[in-house]
Amino acid sequence: MGAQTAAWNQFNTDEAALNNDALVYEQSIQDSDKAKAAFTKAVDSIKTGNPQEAIMLLFMLIAGQGSAVLNGDLAAKGEALKIQGDLTSCDNDIQAFIQAPDNTGTDTPITDAADMLDGLMNYTGSVSHATSGLPASNVIAGIKAALGGTTVASLNGQYVAMRNTMTESGDANGYNPPEGSSYFQDNVSGQVNGKIGSFDEMRSDMSKQGDAKQANEADQVLVNAENTNTSTTQSSNAALGQGVTEITNAIKAVIGLVTDGLHSSQDLSKAAINNMSRG
Repeated sequence: MGAQTAAWNQFNTDEAALNNDALVYEQSIQDSDKAKAAFTKAVDSIKTGNPQEAIMLLFMLIAGQGSAVLNGDLAAKGEALKIQGDLTSCDNDIQAFIQAPDNTGTDTPITDAADMLDGLMNYTGSVSHATSGLPASNVIAGIKAALGGTTVASLNGQYVAMRNTMTESGDANGYNPPEGSSYFQDNVSGQVNGKIGSFDEMRSDMSKQGDAKQANEADQVLVNAENTNTSTTQSSNAALGQGVTEITNAIKAVIGLVTDGLHSSQDLSKAAINNMSRG
């Protein structure tokens, strides 16, 4: 198996993981929302004329359902990190595909690369003309909710920039750039119309005098997009990681609060009993 085929196969695996993790994220958000609603309802239901008893009940709720709320938020952040990791893996797969030696025979690397980018564009909000094979709307919404609209829009913009360098035959999604504006043309028909027909050809042409097919410009677009996405994913990972840290610290704080509160409540109860006994 060639390196390009390996990258293609790995991309399909990582894309499937992206789809699955987006679904899991959506479920984790639903579970978190249910936990929050249950906690609010439980707090509202506390009815007692004894302030001390009310405080005790509140502490018990915080320890139980309150912790469940925070754990639900933590689980959702964890799933968001998985989604970011899936997209990073898909980006890496595309880079590996482009950088690998082209497969020989009937393979068409430009078509394959365009199809990989089409997939990521579909997951990050581009509007496809395809009538089948598209991610479900809740998956797309889940990715946007997990990473934030700004991050997803930035990633999508770079996928579009890379895709705009390529013209493929068929183009079921309708993502081909305006006719004549691309650097690459797949060689399904054996004709590339003066365009670059493969990534090996791009690398070869970059060192040729004149660079008639603008191979250096094509490479620069791809490199710039990859670098921008790397920066975006690093920033997103850092933000999500900070969110995990904050929730983890909140859970620790709640545990400490409940422990201290219960001890204080018990001390008050003992003092009250002792006073009553002396009376």
